[in-house]
Amino acid sequence: MSTRAQLLLSALMLIAFQQHLASAQQAAPIPMCGGDPFDPLTMMCCAQEPVPIELPMSAKPFMQCCGEVIIDNRTEACCAMETPFFKKDGVCCGGTLHQVDPLSFACCGGTLYERAPQLNCCANSDIYDVVEEICCAGQLQGYPALTHSCCGSTALPYSGSRRCCGPQTPYDTHSEVCCQDTVIQAMECPTASATTGTGQVDLVLGTTQPNQPGNALPTEHPVPVHASPLADVGNGNVPAGAAAAVAAPSLPLALDLPRPGQPARPPRPPGKRPATRVAGFF
Repeated sequence: MSTRAQLLLSALMLIAFQQHLASAQQAAPIPMCGGDPFDPLTMMCCAQEPVPIELPMSAKPFMQCCGEVIIDNRTEACCAMETPFFKKDGVCCGGTLHQVDPLSFACCGGTLYERAPQLNCCANSDIYDVVEEICCAGQLQGYPALTHSCCGSTALPYSGSRRCCGPQTPYDTHSEVCCQDTVIQAMECPTASATTGTGQVDLVLGTTQPNQPGNALPTEHPVPVHASPLADVGNGNVPAGAAAAVAAPSLPLALDLPRPGQPARPPRPPGKRPATRVAGFF
């Protein structure tokens, strides 16, 4: 083959290779980072720069960029999106890395403070003393947490007639009732559950359920629901185990019941029990 033919063949092969490469790029685009191609299996694109992965591949699900550094977020953190540090060695607060013990110091709203049993952070913005205030729904209330609890954004005292209906609705137990997490006027709760001091009383079946904390209606006596427990037994509203316990003390003895077609027996004298015949001895 002449030299001219070899050059022509090489040119044709180069053109074919370029066409194949172009079609391959269209089918599977090469990942780019800041205008440069990179391999996502061995590199990460951090701050528009391809950064080689030097951590073990087992940590790949926990890798993230911190500036132009790859960190393992299980043990490391990033301060101000550019300064990596180990979580056990410092606290990032207000965009500044503080080399302090995170078990002794904390950050609240950009302010570093020393931890104490009575100090807390409200909505990551205000440091407060729980002896003097309480944080309800991200708002500080001027009442101590030792005597008040939160009902939504309202602080309610533990004593008194005000309680919480559901997660965030205060109500007065003197004039209102919490019925299925809805506050209504007292005695207007239909065939649902009304909250009383004895628990959740079902006005239909008369069953009691544990009361929700903070929703108790102060009362010293249970609410009478059924006048006769035997009516529930007859209607099948009492479980079988409970029916026997309820009905047994009130039912007459089987020996005192007349048989069909026989006249009723006279009442037996008090203090005497009828003789019981045992098969084989009489």
